[in-house]
Amino acid sequence: MGKLLRYLVAQAVQGHVRGTTEYAIGLEVLGRDPSSYSPGEDPTVRVQVGRLRQRLETYARTCAQLGDVVIRIPLGSYMPVIERLDAAPPAPPPPGRANPLTIQPVQFIAGKAAGRAFAQGLQEELLSQLVQAFGPVVLGEAAQQDQPRVVISTLRVDADRIRVSVRLLEVPQHRVTWARQFDQAPGFGIQEQEALASTICSALKLHLQG
Repeated sequence: MGKLLRYLVAQAVQGHVRGTTEYAIGLEVLGRDPSSYSPGEDPTVRVQVGRLRQRLETYARTCAQLGDVVIRIPLGSYMPVIERLDAAPPAPPPPGRANPLTIQPVQFIAGKAAGRAFAQGLQEELLSQLVQAFGPVVLGEAAQQDQPRVVISTLRVDADRIRVSVRLLEVPQHRVTWARQFDQAPGFGIQEQEALASTICSALKLHLQG
């Protein structure tokens, strides 16, 4: 993660906007083989940048003080924005938003090998859309008592369909309050990831906001 941040900051400082692409990051930061690397099939760059974006946002929101330099990576971009914090931190969230959602990684549990990469890409798309719909979310590997609402997802693939099972766990009560299954025809590209993430996010938003 540190290597990725240093690379992106160097690109921003040097003004290499056009050269900072997913493909370039895959080669120069992750060491992918240019003869076989395909960003459409390998979502690792999107996943890693998404995680870095969340960590930077968390730092700016919880640790940075007035006068500190903060780094942000806007959604849909790989080019960081470097700025000095010259305003007070955002006000606390309104009632009902004080406890943000926690989203666990989408777990690939069965099916074609391509499903594993699809699950990683779906995680990135779902994370982006949940942030837009609900504000900051928490990335978590396991449910904790200080994370009262956790979104848990699994993905299976067979010859006829991709199925994502999603449930919302209320951790303090050890209770599943919402569960849905989402099916789509096999297809492992970014377009399919975006469409599936949008459907899941809309259904979850409808459940939580009524």
